[in-house]
Amino acid sequence: TYMFQWNVTNGECTNGDRVRVVNYQAPSTAEAGDDLDYICEYTAFLEAEQPQYGFGNWTQKSGPTVADIVSPILPDSEIRNLAPGEYEFYWTVTNGPACEASVDSVKVVVATVPTPPDAGPVQELCNTTETIMGANTIAIGTGTWTWKSGPGSYNIVSPNSPTTIINSL
Repeated sequence: TYMFQWNVTNGECTNGDRVRVVNYQAPSTAEAGDDLDYICEYTAFLEAEQPQYGFGNWTQKSGPTVADIVSPILPDSEIRNLAPGEYEFYWTVTNGPACEASVDSVKVVVATVPTPPDAGPVQELCNTTETIMGANTIAIGTGTWTWKSGPGSYNIVSPNSPTTIINSL
């Protein structure tokens, strides 16, 4: 920051005025971070780089809902109130009124969360070779039965059916 004075003299009379001159460092190049593809939550964390010169600020450019940017001046701000769809956020780095801002964007794609699974009640069997499963019907996504533990002898008749028969027990 500089201070200069402009003086005007007329004989014995002098009058002056001062002006401040501020020469700002150009803002750092904005780096908004990597796109977030197919997140399965309705909140996320943005991951911009902290600028060396200037101040960063998150803003939303587009998306199916107005997101809540919890701490817009933090490079790693949380965003809330997301719904399925694609969003775009800007990380804008500014430093003083005379310097052009540096802007970078990041995309956040929120996937539709699948129907919560319910595998059904515990089945207690007595010396039988088959059972009918009782999982919930899936509205969003695809349900698939898989073997997790127990003897290796089994046959899942229709792996994507919530009420499949499992035989060869």
